[in-house]
Amino acid sequence: MRVMLKQQLDQENNLGGLFYQLIFVLIMSENNINSNHNNISHHHNQRRSPSPYNPRRFDKLAREECRNNAQIMEGRNPDRWRLDAVGNPVCKALNSCRGSLCYQFDHIVPYSKGGESISINCQLLQSFVNIYKSNKENISKDELKHVSPQLKFTPVQFDAIEYAIYG
Repeated sequence: MRVMLKQQLDQENNLGGLFYQLIFVLIMSENNINSNHNNISHHHNQRRSPSPYNPRRFDKLAREECRNNAQIMEGRNPDRWRLDAVGNPVCKALNSCRGSLCYQFDHIVPYSKGGESISINCQLLQSFVNIYKSNKENISKDELKHVSPQLKFTPVQFDAIEYAIYG
């Protein structure tokens, strides 16, 4: 399988070395996220007991509903891939990281302006887009699209990314 993917990628060579760097970054980011998460939670438990509920965060049910309401990416497994609110592809495994395929759960009406952490006030946004949006309310989809990463992947490249993440 790896040899076939490498041969197909070499033939296409649309993004060349940049694509291989992306795969490496995705793999390393996932490893760092997992190791950092373990260290943070261990350190956090030593200092103080964690809050049982953070009202700024969407609960598990709201996150699942939000993700299920996001547009399905045609030709991809909907359990792994969705399109964010402005049409960027995002991967389920790449939540709360910074990268072109990473995403965050966004409050449509910002929490700081009275928005609740419930599923109807939730949308998936690619992480850079969500950082740009911040707590702005009246921001157009066109403006958000303008700050979106302008990378276009072929189906074979998506296969390679998926293989790198999920095995």
